[in-house]
Amino acid sequence: MGHHLDAITRALHDFVGVCVPATRSAQQANGNNLLNLLTIATFFSGVTATAAQCSFEKNESTLEWMTNLFFYGSLVLSISAAINSLLGLTWKLAV
Repeated sequence: MGHHLDAITRALHDFVGVCVPATRSAQQANGNNLLNLLTIATFFSGVTATAAQCSFEKNESTLEWMTNLFFYGSLVLSISAAINSLLGLTWKLAV
């Protein structure tokens, strides 16, 4: 029985020495990727909001109306991407 317990102890020691740092490194890399995605989505949200603000009052033709509609759709999607990245980053850092 002592031989088996020694083997389990060695295996756990190796696991803590090798696998835990590797897991931590992978989680940190995933967190960095989500942080980059959050930054890019926030930037595009700002650009889209600025463009929508410039064309907000122009609703005379169908083309202008459709342009504004696409701006609002793009704004909704970029804000959704930013929120999704923020939630993913929070989840990765919490675990």
